[in-house]
Amino acid sequence: MSQMYCPACGGQSDTQAVQRDGQQLTECTTCGLVLDSSAAKEYEAIGEILFADDSDLLRVAIEDVLSEKELAKSILAAHNGQEFLVHFTQRLKEGNPVDVIMLDVQMPVMNGFNAAVAVRAIEKAFGKAPTPLIFFSSQPCDDTAKKVLKFCGRAIYVNKVASPNLAELAGRVEQVLVNLLTKGSASS
Repeated sequence: MSQMYCPACGGQSDTQAVQRDGQQLTECTTCGLVLDSSAAKEYEAIGEILFADDSDLLRVAIEDVLSEKELAKSILAAHNGQEFLVHFTQRLKEGNPVDVIMLDVQMPVMNGFNAAVAVRAIEKAFGKAPTPLIFFSSQPCDDTAKKVLKFCGRAIYVNKVASPNLAELAGRVEQVLVNLLTKGSASS
């Protein structure tokens, strides 16, 4: 087992080599982000991201980076998990699903973990494949988070406090999205 920098965890992390779909991948053992791949690819901007976070400051900083770096064509914002679920479900009803979900773990009304579990049930009801999820938390990835990641599949956990300021966190989010787009998603 070796170590590599993981932008999701915000530091050096243990890695493991895995074989998936005929590709040799190196992924972070903590959060599951693919850090290296034998088949990295070019990417196009993500169509639409649905981003739920109760911090307007964080949400705007991340939205600015995603737009400035042209990683997303558009970003739909929600202030809590319940508002997020309304947007998400409405988009599915309209036949216009989002491409990536970004959820703060600790939000009022409904937290990100509960919203993510509900999303997977809603996707199943609509017969849709799981949408890639990026969780944000001020806590390191613990056993509870790992269980939620495993349940949700196609999910990454970003530790917000590993960055001392919003600009650095936004840069890490950019790295995580580029990794997802060029090296593949987290293990399912």
